[in-house]
Amino acid sequence: MDRSNTHAPRHEPESEFAHRRFNGYGMSDRRTDRSHLVVTGATGLIGHYLLARLLAQGVRCAAVVRDPDADVVRLDALCRPLDACASHAIAREQLVLLRGDLLNDIERPIGLSASDIVHLAGCTRFQLDSNGDPSRTNVQGTQRLLEWASRHDITRVHLASTAYSGGPSSGSVPEAPLPWSAEFNNDYERSKWTCERLCHEWALQDRSRRVTVLRPSIVVGEWATGRTSAFSGLYLAIRAVQAAVSLANRQASSTSLQVPLRLPGKSLGVQNVVPVDYVANMIAAIVSSEAHHGGYYNLVHPAPPENDLIRMGIQAALRIDGLTFSSAPTHRDRRSKFERIFDRVIEPIRPYLFHSPRFSRDRAAAVEFAEGIQCPTYDLSAMTRLCAYAGPSFTAPHETPSLLSAESAKYFEHFLPDQVPKSSVARLIGLTADVRFTLTGIPDGAWLCRFKAGQLTSVLQTKNGEKEDFGYCVGASTFLKIVAGQLDPQQAFLAGQIEVSGNIEQALKMAMVLHQFNTEFPFRSAAAPPPL
Repeated sequence: MDRSNTHAPRHEPESEFAHRRFNGYGMSDRRTDRSHLVVTGATGLIGHYLLARLLAQGVRCAAVVRDPDADVVRLDALCRPLDACASHAIAREQLVLLRGDLLNDIERPIGLSASDIVHLAGCTRFQLDSNGDPSRTNVQGTQRLLEWASRHDITRVHLASTAYSGGPSSGSVPEAPLPWSAEFNNDYERSKWTCERLCHEWALQDRSRRVTVLRPSIVVGEWATGRTSAFSGLYLAIRAVQAAVSLANRQASSTSLQVPLRLPGKSLGVQNVVPVDYVANMIAAIVSSEAHHGGYYNLVHPAPPENDLIRMGIQAALRIDGLTFSSAPTHRDRRSKFERIFDRVIEPIRPYLFHSPRFSRDRAAAVEFAEGIQCPTYDLSAMTRLCAYAGPSFTAPHETPSLLSAESAKYFEHFLPDQVPKSSVARLIGLTADVRFTLTGIPDGAWLCRFKAGQLTSVLQTKNGEKEDFGYCVGASTFLKIVAGQLDPQQAFLAGQIEVSGNIEQALKMAMVLHQFNTEFPFRSAAAPPPL
């Protein structure tokens, strides 16, 4: 493992590190003017940690949200574990919520003074979807935000990009503009490279403008607790193992659960994961001091954990054994059923498992030194916490059990039978299977759907007496967001919001079909929020 251009982190007791996450943390509070710092993506993983840190510093913030009334509730829920309260900050006029979104416009209340934007909002999808994302949200959204900044005389933009915005790299990734890559790993990397270029060109148009590009690597949960509100990147691999474990659980004949699964990659390879609280504190330090403004920062781990440590963390968290590494691709016909399931889930992140670039981080290290920030070292205990963490779920106040029950019944007993015969997806796939949907949080929330050659032959509201080929167990409110086309079922599965039973491999295939069907025929429920 390459240790060049690294700075060894200082060690301190775990409890002390956890206590200091937003109280002190060694940073100087230098932003003293009365203008607001505009933040996009405040409800995101990095965004709510950053907002909590800025509020703790006394910084005046203006968060761009789609629905201020609903999003203040969500921000309170997100920030409460971080000892911050959005509604209290609004009451004391430290926080303002600006209604708007990147693809339309953002309001600018009279009297609001702002000179900086921290642009964290974006789409983290790896592959292009039917809506044009991630490029639509990331590229078009950044372009419109820059236009909005120009109209309102905002001259400093701090863009959250990714350390992988240059695509595959055989050398050390510099803290500098990166050349166009002919071999981006995915559409997300390409969109982030384009965003960096847009910001660079915007700054060149006016000498008073400054752009700071912040490039975190693979952002994961808080170091001390594992807490996270988003599941992507490394979590895809963890959820893929969990899917294989679900299959092994049904076959286990002893208390020792063996999961014979070959993980792609080398045991001594590394994954450059960084805890979200470290990333948020680095961004807060950079945007709060003009001395750090401008240029590029690789917010990456100086000593990233090796793949074998991650393997041991997954095994410890899931209480399993049998995971090994294989650097050579396994022939499709020789994969075990566990490996077929694993490969299907981790497909978007496969390139990262085999190749982890080295990163220059001299400028980031200078900020760490100046502000007293450290990037904590991962050991087995910290990695186990990370792998074991299950994310929170949020329920909107209007989602009452009676409404959820009525809308769910309407979907299965009327909407689904009416729309399946019209669906091109159903005809092309030609599914034959009995599928059970169990919706938690409502009474009698189980339906058995029988498909034959792509046609829905019957829907039964049933209990556990009927046999199915596979099934899904999901909260009723989450289910209604999925069938409204507002939540990808595969993403919900990866976030731990859906449990799969029966033929797991077939169930994961079906999840992709359901997503296509929901896009083709979205169910507009009174219990789900309107489309954005």
